[in-house]
Amino acid sequence: MNKRWNWCRTLCMALSLVSVTSVSHVYATDEIPTGLTAKGAVVLDMQSGQVLYDSHKDDLAFPASITKVMTCILALEKTDLRDLVTTSQLAREQEGNRVYLEVGEQEPMEQMLYGLMLNSGNDAAVAIAEHISGSVSKFADLMNEKAQQLGATHTHFVTPNGLHDDNHVTTPYDMALIANYAMKNSKFREIVATQTYDWHGQAWDSHLVNLNPMLWNYDGATGVKTGFTDQAQQTMIASAKRGDREVLAVLMGVQVKQTIRLETTQLLDYGFDQFTTARLAQTGDTLGTFEANGQEVHAVLHQDVYGTLPISDTAKMEPSVHLTVPTAPFPKGSKVGSVDYLLQGKRVLTADLYAASDVLSPVIPTGQAKTRTFTYVLLTTAGLAFLTVWFWKRRVRRLRQVTTSYKGH
Repeated sequence: MNKRWNWCRTLCMALSLVSVTSVSHVYATDEIPTGLTAKGAVVLDMQSGQVLYDSHKDDLAFPASITKVMTCILALEKTDLRDLVTTSQLAREQEGNRVYLEVGEQEPMEQMLYGLMLNSGNDAAVAIAEHISGSVSKFADLMNEKAQQLGATHTHFVTPNGLHDDNHVTTPYDMALIANYAMKNSKFREIVATQTYDWHGQAWDSHLVNLNPMLWNYDGATGVKTGFTDQAQQTMIASAKRGDREVLAVLMGVQVKQTIRLETTQLLDYGFDQFTTARLAQTGDTLGTFEANGQEVHAVLHQDVYGTLPISDTAKMEPSVHLTVPTAPFPKGSKVGSVDYLLQGKRVLTADLYAASDVLSPVIPTGQAKTRTFTYVLLTTAGLAFLTVWFWKRRVRRLRQVTTSYKGH
């Protein structure tokens, strides 16, 4: 029972890790960026998760090398940085940007990830995928499973590096979700913010320079990745921090390399200059109470909730709590409802609420327990008496049959 109870608690905690969802957008309507050439774009506040700007955010597009954001975060979650990654013939044969791995070459996972994210090594991506899953196709399954978990429901990955495949598609919004999640990992942050790295391979030594131009041209840039194929054109995910705020921009389908840097700058500036983010509630705050089996239970938040509004907007987000209490018993950390944050009556954010304490099975009152115990004893005694009489009568009947049979002989 204790093992099952502990397992339930662990599951509840895991489900609460991603419990704040942006369900609507906020715009600074007087200052929306214009003149963009990107086929699709999104600006996201990284604390609140709210979309501050979008253009064709759900249109399918080829991601090119921004795919490697997913490859990198999976490697960080599934492996040890000291793992030795062996290069296969398939990895060696990859085209485009490489770190020039040789067949059979073994490099630490950490070095592979720097080669993957700074130099956009397509060979490193395949070697990492095969190390984790045994094959590229099985690793793609893992990528797609993770995408679904993060809410990137329009995404379908085929390769770990983004080299062109007609079925390898995503959307600007999906990539924003994936990148925002990845940036919560401290090692991922460290890698994508690194400007240079000394690569020492079996056949190639080089001083890698991060291909992300924002790290060199935008104050406060914190990551994350660029991409290009003939079919995808220029793609970029960029993040930057000013004060307590961090903003992320995704652009896809830009034809000119210089243009994507300028348009990314425009979108990041818009996200910072036109909006402000404030904490609406914090971890552990009680937003509702309910009674279960005679005990008062608090419905609490498991993470901070942030809201983003245009600087010019004087309206406030108002909470609206909805409790959906499960049937007892249930452990501390069970989901017991949600809170919507409304802006002028429109739902903007939703956060899950969780039980702050265990709720045990119903306790039978002492008087009822005694009555039930007496009834049980009485019924048990009556049952035993009945069985005793039944067996005695059966024995007498059999003795009579034996006696009759004997007389017949």
